Amino acid sequence: MYDVEFRLKKAGEEIYSEKKKIGFRTVQVLRENDGEGESFIFEVNGKKLFAKGANWIPADNILSWLKREDYQRLLMMAKDSNMNMLRVWGGGLYEDPAFYEICDELGILVWQDFMFSCAEYPDHIDWFRKLASQEARHNVIKLRHHPSIAIWCGNNENNWGFEEWDYKIKVDGKNLGNRLYLEDFPKICAQEDPTRLYWPSSPYGGSRANSQDAGDRHVWEIWSGWQDFKHYTKDNSKFVSEFGFQAAPDPKTIDFFAKEDEKEIFSDVMLNHNKQVEGTERLLKFINAHYGLVSEFDSIVYLTQLNQAEAIKTGVEHWRSRKYKTAGTLYWQINDSWPVFSWSCIDYFKRPKALYFYTRRFFNKLLPLAKNKDGDIVISVINDGDYVNKINLEFELWSVSGELLMNKTYTDLKIPDDSVMIIDRIHVEEDILSKSVGYIAVKKDDDVIENHEIFADLRINKLDNPHITYKVEGRNLILKTQKPAIGVNVRVDGENYSGDNFFSLFPGKTKILKNVEGEVFVKSAFDFL
Repeated sequence: MYDVEFRLKKAGEEIYSEKKKIGFRTVQVLRENDGEGESFIFEVNGKKLFAKGANWIPADNILSWLKREDYQRLLMMAKDSNMNMLRVWGGGLYEDPAFYEICDELGILVWQDFMFSCAEYPDHIDWFRKLASQEARHNVIKLRHHPSIAIWCGNNENNWGFEEWDYKIKVDGKNLGNRLYLEDFPKICAQEDPTRLYWPSSPYGGSRANSQDAGDRHVWEIWSGWQDFKHYTKDNSKFVSEFGFQAAPDPKTIDFFAKEDEKEIFSDVMLNHNKQVEGTERLLKFINAHYGLVSEFDSIVYLTQLNQAEAIKTGVEHWRSRKYKTAGTLYWQINDSWPVFSWSCIDYFKRPKALYFYTRRFFNKLLPLAKNKDGDIVISVINDGDYVNKINLEFELWSVSGELLMNKTYTDLKIPDDSVMIIDRIHVEEDILSKSVGYIAVKKDDDVIENHEIFADLRINKLDNPHITYKVEGRNLILKTQKPAIGVNVRVDGENYSGDNFFSLFPGKTKILKNVEGEVFVKSAFDFL
């Protein structure tokens, strides 16, 4: 970042001055035939980038409560979870200067919507069209010096609505809003900031606004359409700019708005803290489908978080394994504007959910995968970084009852830079796979990057008690297990441990958590089923 100062003088006297911080970079979106359709790949300084991140909404309903330190903390959490892009959603606001300044400093790219969302706008009226264009021009001029901004986008979901919703009003053959998105805004961006792509809407591109064959796409058939999250693996979008799954906030956040006798999932208080129609019903449907019938409130809270994390993990890992046929995943959403059951990975009080800890792992630049593809387990490694030489990979298949079914090791692997490399394809009978969970890890020197895959239907094949043991040595917490443990949640003095959390633990592996001070509680999925 560079300091830039401008001074305007008249007859030797300064009459105006302005200071800014700027950065230098090139950014473009590659839109080329890729054999499946048209690509949508961000390229920064001549290098392709797989976009990994989330959608950003206003961080409080009362904006005056927000301070720079709130933006700093949330954006550092984004950076620490390996996000490299945030989409400022068009139903929110042009953010506080602190937001863009901190994104500049942290290297987080910003997809910037104009603030037009989920509605028909009367741009056939001259005064409205003029005012909307003034708003767009003002904000482009105000924000264009920020290197973090990578794209301008005309609106959120309006053009999708013209095609598939009830947005059918036309004046002189034009949908209400398209004079802005297709005529005025592209001219304004070309005049005021020709260095960035202007994109008419999100989603947009291809045969329809929300198609899989070009542009960006919002994948809501899963959560909103009541489909199981395994359907994410059937989606071949070019760039997924919205998809999401709900979960409860942290238990201590629920304590803030609910008394003990109100902690029932269909109480008025709980229903008032989930603003989606049938949001609560969806939560129960999805956890019951994956874990069996659950009615205990604490179990519902935990399992919605675990299920949300597994759902987004399924989508992200599928789309990352397709790079660059798919070139980005921005899930809905990173933050909350009030204490609520929602799609966020960080709740209103900045308490991380299970999804936040999963995000750190599934957005890691080096990621090992073990996926069920037509009865075979496909072992692969995704590398978003530089060439990696001589790493080892270990794969273990365990029954949910704790029996080691398979152990394979691959040594001295060479992983090309910016690649997806298939290591092996292992055939496993369905009756074995349906009762198993997988452990996979890549190791180089002392660095170990671990992942897991739940092949079993845990509604039918229940997890055994893993018998987790732990001890404190100095400020280190050392954990071991006798049987596979999924979603291990470590709380210290009632709050989530801020390092690795909601992880899977397998027999023969030791987990060491550092800088643990306070009263420790350890539970896993077994304790809530």
